[in-house]
Amino acid sequence: MFEHIHDEYSRMLLIDLYNAMFKANMWESLISHGDANGFQYTDNAKPLLDHMNLLNLHSGTSMAWAMSHMKNIARHGYQGYVDKFMLKDKD
Repeated sequence: MFEHIHDEYSRMLLIDLYNAMFKANMWESLISHGDANGFQYTDNAKPLLDHMNLLNLHSGTSMAWAMSHMKNIARHGYQGYVDKFMLKDKD
C-alpha cells in the first residue's frame, strides 16, 4: 500500500492515517466536508485522531498533506487516487 510514496516515513504516516480512516469510518464525513477549511481541526475529526497511532509524529503541514491524500482516496477510490497520483508524477 502506498508503494508510489518512496519516502518510508511519509508512507508510514499515510498508512496509519488510512487505517484510522477505516477504524473511525470517516470517509463520507471527509467527502462532505469540502475544501474550504482543514478537516483535521473540526470536531468531526476527533474519532479519526483517536484512532491514529502516529499522530504525535505529525506536524500541521504533514497532517494537511496526509489528509489531502485521504481526500483524494475518498473521492476517487484507492486505485483512482494511485492512477491520478502516478499520472501527475509523470508530467
